[in-house]
Amino acid sequence: MNNVRLNPREKLSKGYLILFTSWENDGDQYRNVHVNVKTKSEALVLIEIAKMFATNKENSSLGNKEHDDFDDLKESIIETLKENITNEDVKVALDNYVSDVWNEMDGDDFYCWLIDNILNEPVEYDYGFCRKVEEIELYEVLEDFVMPAPTIPLRKVE
Repeated sequence: MNNVRLNPREKLSKGYLILFTSWENDGDQYRNVHVNVKTKSEALVLIEIAKMFATNKENSSLGNKEHDDFDDLKESIIETLKENITNEDVKVALDNYVSDVWNEMDGDDFYCWLIDNILNEPVEYDYGFCRKVEEIELYEVLEDFVMPAPTIPLRKVE
């Protein structure tokens, strides 16, 4: 778990932790996003989305590109997930994401959700750019955990 950077007092709940590493342009501006979810099925839905922004065997991807119609992007992602997910538990998790999370989102909100949960903010590009996912790591969080705050020898001066 070398790439996971937790902030002081950040809480991880028992369940699963996913680390997404992404870049943009010509393989620079690396960034990490980590997401804590309750079930492995939820984690697998997010991993399947992330794979759409990675290089695949046809060398096509949604990543490292500007997108201008986020409603189409959202519908395309949901449609692709529904076609490709065969595990019943993961299908239930997908249906929950669609009905409980994404259903009320317009395309712009969905783009922001992607940035917050998988891709991270573009650095050298404007709104609409989607970073390329390079690495996905999945960890099981065995118990609730709070990152301790560092003890710094300070005294307030008045």
